[in-house]
Amino acid sequence: MASFLDFVVFFALLSALMPAILSSPRPLDSVDRTGNARRVNGSAESHRPDVKSHGGCGYNQWACQSGDECIPWRWQCDVIVDCADGSDENMCFECDIGSRKKRQAADSRRRPIGTEKTLVPWKWICDGIRDCVDGRDELNCDCGQGLFSCLGANGVICVSDNWKCDHILDCKDYKDESTEECGPLESRCWPGAFECAHGEFCVWQEWHCDGSNDCGDGSDEINCGPQPGNQNPNNPTPPPPTTTTAPATTTPVPPGVWSSWTDWSQCSEVCDGETTRTRVCVTARPCEGPSSETTNCGTPPPCIPEPLTGCGTRQVNAYVGSHRIIGGSPAAEGAWPWLVQLKKENTATPYCGSVLIDSQWVATAAHCIVGMGFHLYPDMLKLMVGKHYLTENSYDPYEQTRKASHIIIHASYNQYTVNNDIALIKMNQPVEFAEGGINFICLPESGEEFDEHATCYTAGWGLTEKKVQSHTIQEVKLPIVPHDVCNQPKSYNSYVTDKMLCAGKMTGGKDTCQGDSGGPLVCEKADGRWYLVGITSWGRGCGEPNYPGVYTKVSMYMDWIRLKMDQNK
Repeated sequence: MASFLDFVVFFALLSALMPAILSSPRPLDSVDRTGNARRVNGSAESHRPDVKSHGGCGYNQWACQSGDECIPWRWQCDVIVDCADGSDENMCFECDIGSRKKRQAADSRRRPIGTEKTLVPWKWICDGIRDCVDGRDELNCDCGQGLFSCLGANGVICVSDNWKCDHILDCKDYKDESTEECGPLESRCWPGAFECAHGEFCVWQEWHCDGSNDCGDGSDEINCGPQPGNQNPNNPTPPPPTTTTAPATTTPVPPGVWSSWTDWSQCSEVCDGETTRTRVCVTARPCEGPSSETTNCGTPPPCIPEPLTGCGTRQVNAYVGSHRIIGGSPAAEGAWPWLVQLKKENTATPYCGSVLIDSQWVATAAHCIVGMGFHLYPDMLKLMVGKHYLTENSYDPYEQTRKASHIIIHASYNQYTVNNDIALIKMNQPVEFAEGGINFICLPESGEEFDEHATCYTAGWGLTEKKVQSHTIQEVKLPIVPHDVCNQPKSYNSYVTDKMLCAGKMTGGKDTCQGDSGGPLVCEKADGRWYLVGITSWGRGCGEPNYPGVYTKVSMYMDWIRLKMDQNK
């Protein structure tokens, strides 16, 4: 087995080669080795891997873990061992790819028929490209820039922004092709197109009655008897134009008209409350702008004096210079001293958050670990404690770096339902608590409940309204949403289990987002301390109406947390 040093060298070389790897298009079909005059099973005519030169592997080549050989990168995960150490087939993920969309093929807008079991490289997991038929390689990932989240057949998936509004359905909830996202049908559909019954988008006429549910509601596969005027399959309807321009004679439609604003509502809390006013669109034409506005009211925080020592205390005036705006705002330094960044080795920015629950333990979302493969390679995970700024090259006086020595994934974690989305990470050495900079969060009692009247916040470095990661910690106050409200048909429709909780505004606008996964939802109790109530898990979009963020309910796992920490002292 390769030594740890060899393992680190391998990943350093792989990181150096990534620009070349990513600049080459991904092969769409299984590799035909015979076409390259290469035989398998060790025949004399077999083409062997190249010996690695002093300059490293060449363009479009992949470095074997031993560091001595280079192979074409497309030979990785093809069920044929090419590297002497077998490393080209070790870091692979098995799934069915037969239905994968051939996005790069100009003459192929359809999924190929049949299903093929194959292996895909580990690096393809959570990259925004759905390689597996069931989408399992993109399930429960922490979507980054250039990606968006939506509901797939078995859970939350990540989809590339480039796949929006292309008349090919990727999301079970139609999010990637909806009229809300892509505009009205009359501006998108083309003469001869088939309009799906749900009214969200159109598909090509030749896809009608071809045995594939392209609309998502099955409407393109009904009334399939001989129909007059059907398109000739040999002369298909041309694809829609890439851009739609209204005729010059068309008169622009003016925006709709709003009613007057209502009076401001009663302040929600005596201290650190909110007040809201609303308006309605009084015309059939859509109106521009928000239908509601919210602002702060009541006595400014802090509402309860915080103790000076112990868990869940901040030991700073966390509200100085931190007037909140709806949707989140920069937090004061030291306001959330239990936040911990999770980073991949040799990367500049965190991909997930976590929370310090002890001097040597952090809690996070299981999908932050499993989705990135760190349960298999814990040595590649780095934890940044005491950070206020996003990157390492920014000065943080309390910053401490740790490695993972042990990772525990909940045994019942389900990547499809996202149930039991919790993991514990033991650091290689305890952190040093620093007044005003580093402290651990209090843990709730087993089964303890927090309701919509609790004062709760979440914080992190995730995407902001501008779709970029924040340079400093952002915080937002979130109300807990009753379980039955979150599970209404217009919301998550029973997706949320009793081991999850929702927090956010049902009207939208306040939420966690990509990059915040694994971070904490904390609530203040009457003793003035902050308690870990939830771990950011999943949700539809960011701040969308009727879809608040969904969190792992920590009080349901207190017995498990204490047991695992005791067993791994």
